[in-house]
Amino acid sequence: MIYFSSKSVSASWLLGRLDCEATTMIVDVRSRLEFEAGDVPGAFHRPFWKIPFYTHNLCETLSVVLYCGYGPRAKLAQLLLRAFGISAVLLDGHWFNWKRRGFPCEAEI
Repeated sequence: MIYFSSKSVSASWLLGRLDCEATTMIVDVRSRLEFEAGDVPGAFHRPFWKIPFYTHNLCETLSVVLYCGYGPRAKLAQLLLRAFGISAVLLDGHWFNWKRRGFPCEAEI
């Protein structure tokens, strides 16, 4: 299990973890339309308001990284997970920073 010393991870760190799917679960908590327009490769879509319904899936992972467009929804999802005893970290700068840096993305549209 990865123990994080902070409540967030850098986009560069996450980019380096994209091939380590077995140890990191990336969760996009934006709306469906935002997710379909583009997301971090390998991210699971779980809207922030539905997070409590997915806690059983998140318990099985070794580390959980959350992101939204700019931060508020991911922070709320992090607090909801904490209420269920699940530790998660936020992606620094969230989707805005990931896209601004030109990192790879997937899109369904």
